[in-house]
Amino acid sequence: MASPAAGQPGDQRTGNQRTFTATRTEATTSNLTIALITVVAIMSVVIWFDRRFLADLAQTSDRDLRYFNRNTWALIIVLSFPIGPMLYMLYAKGPGRYR
Repeated sequence: MASPAAGQPGDQRTGNQRTFTATRTEATTSNLTIALITVVAIMSVVIWFDRRFLADLAQTSDRDLRYFNRNTWALIIVLSFPIGPMLYMLYAKGPGRYR
């Protein structure tokens, strides 16, 4: 014999179980919201750093760049965050540039 559906007469589930399910769903939604906010915040910082270093790269003359050309440095900055901007700071313009 099939058990009665939730909310039907004869249903022996308590209100606690329904409350637990609703609370679990709310907790999952809350965790998803926190994760989404965290991802947006981290991506904002990454984009901000990339824009700063790309703007600095755009203002640097070709004769001041060391080791690679402008396009290669742009790819290094964008594709290898956070190591790329650090490499650019240390090697592209020379060690004494930012002191």
